[in-house]
Formats: sequence, C-alpha cells, structure tokens
Amino acid sequence: MLYYLIKFIKLCFNKPNNWRAHYAKLKREWTKDRIGKRVNQTAFVSFQYFRNRSLLHKTDAPDAKCDAASCLRRQLKYIIDPIDQAQYSIDVAIYLMDSCDIADALRRASERGVRVRVVCFKNYELLQECFDNYVLLRRLSVIRNQMREMTMHHKFCIIDGYIATRKQMPKALTVCITGSMNWVMLPRNCEDCLVTSSPRVAKRLEQEFERIWMLCEMPENANYLK
Repeated sequence: MLYYLIKFIKLCFNKPNNWRAHYAKLKREWTKDRIGKRVNQTAFVSFQYFRNRSLLHKTDAPDAKCDAASCLRRQLKYIIDPIDQAQYSIDVAIYLMDSCDIADALRRASERGVRVRVVCFKNYELLQECFDNYVLLRRLSVIRNQMREMTMHHKFCIIDGYIATRKQMPKALTVCITGSMNWVMLPRNCEDCLVTSSPRVAKRLEQEFERIWMLCEMPENANYLK
C-alpha cells in the first residue's frame, strides 16, 4: 500500500490536474497485485526425487499426506488441487501427458459441468481413449515454415479464465499453471511448475491458448479434431 501511495504522490506532483485518473489507474494495479498474491506456489521434480524414488510414498492411499519434499505425488497436488477447485473452465496446452492422477482430476471436473479443453502434441490416441467424451481434445501437428519444423512444446493450464464466458456463474479466482514439467507419471528430468493467480500472466496464457485452439482448425490438423 505504501508503494502505491508514494507513486500516487509522485504522479500528482507531476500532473496535479489528473489526480482522478492517477487514482483510478493505481487502484486497478493494486487490485491486480492483490489477486496475483492469492496463489503463488512452485513445484519441483528434483535430483532428490531420482535418488530416492523407490523409497518415497510407500502408502497406497492416494490421498495420504506425504512429508517427503521430493515426493512426486505431493508435487502433482499443486496441479490437481486447482483443477479440483475449477468452477467453469479448464484450458490445457501440454506437450505430453500420461498422468492418471491428473487425468482423473480433469474427468472429475468435466463431471461437475466444467468445460475442459486440451491441446496436446504427443499421446493423442492415448488421451482420446482415456478421456472419451469428457474432454474437448485437439492435437496440433508439426508447424512447418521455410527455416525449420516447430512443435507445440507448451506446458500450461488456465483455470476459470478471463476470456471464457461467465454466464450465471459466481465470481471465480483465475489460476494458471505453467513451467517445464510435462504431466507424466514418471519424469525423466528435473522440472519446475509455477501455480499463480497473477492476472497479467493468466490473460497472456489464455490468449495463447485461444490462438493455438483456433490453429488446430487449419486443414493440416483436420484429422486430429474430435
């Protein structure tokens, strides 16, 4: 709050006649900043996970709490928990996904009436079989230009996004998940995953997802539309 107060004083000192506009602008910034701080978490697949993989999470209970910081199931809960709290939309752009736990969370969301859209690059046939009619699924094939071939290598998710229509729905907190982590059962690399409610990050990722979703409708991708 002190930061915005000082900023307001400086703006009014330079342009005193525009104090109302300065106040409105800073109020919007402050509101977005407060929203962005509501969710800020980071998950990791670390070297410790690979060293101790056979020793972690010995219990078979899926909801059992694990105190091991490198437990993969504990890290995946940073992804699963926001999905379980989704109210009306989930948009996922993922290079590779084969995690049964995350797939079950997406299925539960769909059964609650949440619209779930997934764009993938690998494992399309597996996801088709797994999701059946629960999820709107598309695959983005290789993009070719004059210089090189490019693949859809994103790993992000927007939950209850800003662009999505909010008809007769309570106000929900928009949360986005992004990072280097593919949503897989057995990671092969050290990875990271950021979960945040930052409006600036969420809106930019949602714009990118909509662009990719429309790109999937191009003729070269027509065979992969569900």
